[in-house]
Amino acid sequence: MKTNRLYYHDAYLKTFTGRVVERLAHNDHMALVLDQTAFYPTGGGQPNDLGQLGGAQVIDAIERESDGAVLHILASEVQDQHLSGEIDWTRRFDHMQQHTGQHILSQSFVQVAKAETVGFHLGQDNVTIDLNRTGLSPAAIERVEDLANQVIFENRPVTARIVSPDELASLPLRKPPKVEHDVRIVQVEGFDWSACGGTHVSSAGQIGLIKIVKVDRHGDETRVEFCCGHRALADYRRKHEILASVASELSIGYWELGDALARLQTENKETRKKLSDAQNKLLLVEADELAASAQ
Repeated sequence: MKTNRLYYHDAYLKTFTGRVVERLAHNDHMALVLDQTAFYPTGGGQPNDLGQLGGAQVIDAIERESDGAVLHILASEVQDQHLSGEIDWTRRFDHMQQHTGQHILSQSFVQVAKAETVGFHLGQDNVTIDLNRTGLSPAAIERVEDLANQVIFENRPVTARIVSPDELASLPLRKPPKVEHDVRIVQVEGFDWSACGGTHVSSAGQIGLIKIVKVDRHGDETRVEFCCGHRALADYRRKHEILASVASELSIGYWELGDALARLQTENKETRKKLSDAQNKLLLVEADELAASAQ
């Protein structure tokens, strides 16, 4: 039985009730299939939701390929037929911020650098996209970041809906959908149209901020690590604390760290040269003393 996925209609739904239609075992845990659920199962680069169902912790949610049913993997058994569920909202909203941010960032790379996204990973500690080209300059990366954040600052509406085949053919999709029927399109108004089954914020402003933190070459591709929303704030906070601490140790302002580092490197180089010269002179003195005391 295909599960009715409530998050398709309301990604902000935190609680729900569902009827158990199947009980089974999955890796030594009870798994339940409900007639409807708000739990997002792992897929499309986005991790599953966590939370509780009937008082038991949901430790995983996966999609059964054979029929599209969502399996809720529980930490303990439950016996009731009708269950109340609650989503771990902090985790869900974080995923919504990162995933919608990825759509905007990927479209920004297309518009600025003609770089297509060929991979997406949303992890607990980092979020990455893989681009189908290399050689992106720091200036180009900065323009991409500026465009993505401009869309956020404009607070463009974000909508998701199932479209007909005729309408699908007329949309400027960033990449072709992987399915042929019941294609769900997530649209960032006037900016990006993507086939996606994930959970998203309802307006771009709720992402808060997109910050690219690392760019690496991987063969013929470029891997871009970034963070959005609360993750971006946490990243800024950590780095600010480090800069402030180092600056305090040197009794300077953080804006002077670049010059201070260059000065310390120069002083270190000069000190090492003086030390090397002194060691060479000491070796000559020791050699003379050994020669003078030789039989």
